Amino acid sequence: MVPTPVSPDASPPPAPGSPRSAGTRLAFLLLVVGLIAVIGFVTWQGTLRARGNAAGADGMTGAGNGEAGTVTLAVDGMSCVGCAGAVETTLEEVPGVAEVTVDYEHRLARIRLSDQGVRPAQLVAAIEEAGYKARVER
Repeated sequence: MVPTPVSPDASPPPAPGSPRSAGTRLAFLLLVVGLIAVIGFVTWQGTLRARGNAAGADGMTGAGNGEAGTVTLAVDGMSCVGCAGAVETTLEEVPGVAEVTVDYEHRLARIRLSDQGVRPAQLVAAIEEAGYKARVER
């Protein structure tokens, strides 16, 4: 039996469970950092967009352009993401509310209204009835 020649550059395949090469670890780290950067950028853009809408004297934007408007409320008393979910559910139950987004980190609730009859004071009252403090963000 003649042995098979092996080139001097060939290395054996890594054994199962052996540590990864430095290049593989670096590539994985760069992938994770890149994903975190993309998620952070998207979140940052959403925050800028939410804060960039100037509210009128009654706290509403968008009135007169075919939709009832948007109200942004500052919400105090939320201590966890579950609280933000409770505020969101409470606001969604108010008649005339089309869409609700609650930002726990910045303590803001952005409400898009489908009915022009809904006033910001009604939204504040609903949140306060649920046990939180709220005020119209201007």
